[in-house]
Amino acid sequence: MPCTAHELIRTAEKEIGIREDPPGSNHIKYNAAYYSQDVSGSSYAWCAVFVWWCFKQAGAPELYYDGKKTAYVPTLDCWGRQAGLTVNDPQPGDLIIYDWNHNGSGQHVGICVGSNASTVTTIEGNADDQVAKKVRQ
Repeated sequence: MPCTAHELIRTAEKEIGIREDPPGSNHIKYNAAYYSQDVSGSSYAWCAVFVWWCFKQAGAPELYYDGKKTAYVPTLDCWGRQAGLTVNDPQPGDLIIYDWNHNGSGQHVGICVGSNASTVTTIEGNADDQVAKKVRQ
């Protein structure tokens, strides 16, 4: 049975509130699953790893980066652009990539749970050292 956006979102929602331990360390279960060992430190930002983990847990690892692994948002962003996956009207289950530096390359990613003309609601890993639901303009 194929994974639906609802299943992906439900998987992500169950993780809301999971925090790094200790705060600011990037030491979290999603990184341990991705790297097959405990890791921590500034080299292990985990927003993309969290999204990878959600797709894997929802039974659809092939829908994330063609089934490969990447923890680097610019790589995920470039892949999505080259695959023609960018949209102007995000739907639940779409990935939202943020270009906060305005340099043409994403720095953060979350899973869309809803949007309207002025905001998008996402579930994001590594948002203030935890998995969180965010409403952004």
